[in-house]
Amino acid sequence: MITGIDVNSRVEFSYSKDVSEPKTIFVLKQFSGLEMIPLAKFFKNESILLSSEAIEELLLKAIVEIRNYVEGMTVKEVINSLPVDVLSELFQEVAKINNLTNQDVKN
Repeated sequence: MITGIDVNSRVEFSYSKDVSEPKTIFVLKQFSGLEMIPLAKFFKNESILLSSEAIEELLLKAIVEIRNYVEGMTVKEVINSLPVDVLSELFQEVAKINNLTNQDVKN
C-alpha cells in the first residue's frame, strides 16, 4: 500500500550554536510531490545541485514560520540576513526532512 506525505506535519529547527534565550525557531514543512515538481530544475541524476538560487527557493518553500527573530521581516528578508553557517545547517535540515541524504547533496 502506498503511504502519502503528511503535508500538515511541521518540524521545529533551531541553529545548533544558538545559545540565546529564547532561541530562534524555524518551523519547516515537508514538500508534497506537487511542490517538488517545480524544484526538479535543481536536481540532476537524483542529486541536488547547490546554488544560491536553489538554496533560497528551497528555504522559502520550506519555512512556514520564524519565531523569536526580528519582528516584521519576511522569510526572504530573514534568509538574506542569515550567516552562511546558519543557512547551511538550515538547508541540511530541509534536505533531511524531505528525504535527501548528505550523499545526495552535491556542493
